[in-house]
Amino acid sequence: MDFKNIAYTKKEGIATLKLNRPQVFNSLSMATWSEIGAALDAIEADNEVRVVILTGEGKAFSAGDDISEFGEIAKDPEKIKWLARMVPQAMDRIEHLKKPVIASVNGMAMGGGCELVLVSDIVVASEKARFGLPEVMIGAIAGVAVFKLPHIVGVKRAKEMLLTGDTIDAQEAYRIGMVNKVVPHDQLEAETLKMAKKISAAAPVSASVTKEMINVTSGKLDLDRSVDIGNRVMTTADFQEGFAAFMSKRPPVYKGK
Repeated sequence: MDFKNIAYTKKEGIATLKLNRPQVFNSLSMATWSEIGAALDAIEADNEVRVVILTGEGKAFSAGDDISEFGEIAKDPEKIKWLARMVPQAMDRIEHLKKPVIASVNGMAMGGGCELVLVSDIVVASEKARFGLPEVMIGAIAGVAVFKLPHIVGVKRAKEMLLTGDTIDAQEAYRIGMVNKVVPHDQLEAETLKMAKKISAAAPVSASVTKEMINVTSGKLDLDRSVDIGNRVMTTADFQEGFAAFMSKRPPVYKGK
């Protein structure tokens, strides 16, 4: 597969999907989301794949959605609808993928990058990792995290993170249950691979059904509602103002419209 925004490799039953835009801290462009979808298609259809590692190239896991595209997207209702559906669909596919997914968080995981962590099955984080959901500060919404985060960290802590946009470090993410394991930065790849090999040794059907049944009883993503709220927020004047303020490096002036 010929990808430009991600790198996809497979070895000994372990597929690695690496976000590969290090020059922009692996921000998630529309093209990146499309390539993630194509990689998930390949992974789902490949019986040799037992487990998936999701990580980022360079210093970041992902800085979140590519804000530089928002100006163009916000002017086109069809692009708004496409993005509002594409992002939660990709997250939903990761959550319901038949193969377990390990997020190997090598640096910052912000916005959509943090949401990718939330829908992964297991999270191994470098001590340098940082997590945050700053969408409300720029007039947007973390349309996946609003469903996933409260179940993982509790309602009160989720509201604090989502309403303040504050960033937390790897140890705090571990303390509140967002992360399974924090490791020294130079050991991240080895520790993630060690975890992946353990999981890949499990019976594939058993692992798949176990993941499925845990998802049934947990706070799973409501895809239709996520798409709806994303569409609603991205068509507001406040969203336009938040984007303009961010790009101009000035405080936003929101009017609640």
